[in-house]
Amino acid sequence: MYSHHFEIHEVARNDEFVPDAVAAQHVARDTATLRDNAELRTKAFVRQADARLHLPLQIPGYTDFYSSKEHATNVGSMFRDPKNALLPNWSEMPIGYNGRASSVVV
Repeated sequence: MYSHHFEIHEVARNDEFVPDAVAAQHVARDTATLRDNAELRTKAFVRQADARLHLPLQIPGYTDFYSSKEHATNVGSMFRDPKNALLPNWSEMPIGYNGRASSVVV
């Protein structure tokens, strides 16, 4: 069950919630607290026009995968002759690469 005992507005990023994300989703989905409490809803939700976007998690790095033939072809063309952009096994195994955390933007 969700174990953190602090207000969500007390943390700069949501990293502290990630380990309990699945449990928190079940609690939120399986209870009627938010649905039945209008005052809580006014505190929990922000009008889209009034929302300020921010990076919700600190991202030190990530692994990305080619998600389509077009994606694999575009990336392959950067390193090889575009006519031979795809390696013979591109569809047989997932091709992952280390992504740059600096490329994650809001």
